[in-house]
Order: sequence, then structure tokens, then C-alpha cells
Amino acid sequence: MKKKKKDMELKAFVEETLMQIVEGIQSAQEKGKEKGAVISPSYVHGNGGDNMPTTEYNKETRIVSNVEFEVGLTASDSKEGKIGVWFGEIGIGGQRKTGTKNVSVTSVRFSVPVAFPAITTGGMPTVS
Repeated sequence: MKKKKKDMELKAFVEETLMQIVEGIQSAQEKGKEKGAVISPSYVHGNGGDNMPTTEYNKETRIVSNVEFEVGLTASDSKEGKIGVWFGEIGIGGQRKTGTKNVSVTSVRFSVPVAFPAITTGGMPTVS
């Protein structure tokens, strides 16, 4: 029985972590659009300079950069047996209690492709 409970806790952790990332990306997309950025563009191809990944936005070619994240999550098992996962002061799935017995840290890595706002420069100079 205990193994099944731990499996469910892992499933809940994975689900909640992924949903937090998805919601963060969706929120960033809305705010980024206001500033001329494209967060997680639907189509990326590699025809930019030096075969850099690019996307099209408002009839402009934009270079796409992968923004890398590595987030440390701390899990603690309290005397009451409740398990929480914490990023700073933000908790996922549980309650924070004092007097913890076990603490472990897990890191989650992910990247998000971003086409940052660009300034039109009039194209590349020609060499004669």
C-alpha cells in the first residue's frame, strides 16, 4: 500500500510541476506579446545566420533563443506525515510545517524557446 501512495505522490508531483510550467509559459506568452516577444513559437526553422533557429512574426524573421531554467525544489516530510514541495516560498501539493524529519532537493530542468523583440535595422550591408 505504501508504494502505491508514493507512486501517486510522484504522479501528482510530475503533473503539478508540468502544469506550473505550462501556466507560466501561457502567462509569459500573453505578457510577451504586448512587448513584441514570441514565447514558444509554433514553428521554428534553421535558416538564420549560421543556421540559427528562426521564426516568422509580423512578417519579420526573428532569431529564436532557448532560455534554460534549472529550478531547485525542496521536499520535506513533517512530523504530521505531510509532504510538500517548495520553490522559495511557493508550495506545490502539501503544507509547510516546522519540525521536519527529512528534506530532499530535486532539480527540474527545462528550456523555453523565445524570439525576443527585435529592432528593424534595414538588412545586412552588402559587400562589394
